[in-house]
Amino acid sequence: AVLRTKRLLLRPMVKGDLDDFYEYCSQPEVGPKAGWLPHQSKKESYKIMKKIFLNQESVWGIIFPEKNKLIGTIGLVPDISRNFLNSRMIGYSLSKTYWGNGYMTESVLAVLYYGFSVMGLDLISANCYPDNPASKRVLEKSGFYYEGYLRMAEQVSPTDIKDHLCFSILKEEYLNKKE
Repeated sequence: AVLRTKRLLLRPMVKGDLDDFYEYCSQPEVGPKAGWLPHQSKKESYKIMKKIFLNQESVWGIIFPEKNKLIGTIGLVPDISRNFLNSRMIGYSLSKTYWGNGYMTESVLAVLYYGFSVMGLDLISANCYPDNPASKRVLEKSGFYYEGYLRMAEQVSPTDIKDHLCFSILKEEYLNKKE
């Protein structure tokens, strides 16, 4: 599915997005905020793109239409911490060049609409690290509710174990906020 927002296009990723994907995934500030190391090569980016982003039903590239440029990714993936089929977890990342313009909140709202209205989900969850206030702000602006603090939730490297701030939004809450 292709989703349009006021300023962006969310569409399935294609092999031709590799240069843009590598460009932003190699930025030193981007990956660590989302739980991965900056990409070291286009080959590494392609492997990750192929495994996680290509041919996925509810995963999109965030496209800046004026330049036809991939500036980030967003998707609804299974939430391994919930034993409930009618839920998904939202995940996203954005090129540092485009931070602070409201693009991610705009993208998250489009994906919430898709998740609840098209996929018929009952709940969408999200996690972010305590040291990522920008992502926390995106979730709050998008209507997510803070569920709690999960200590030692994710090992991101052999020496770094991160906590999670946990959020979710129910379909009813989303529909009530929309009205």
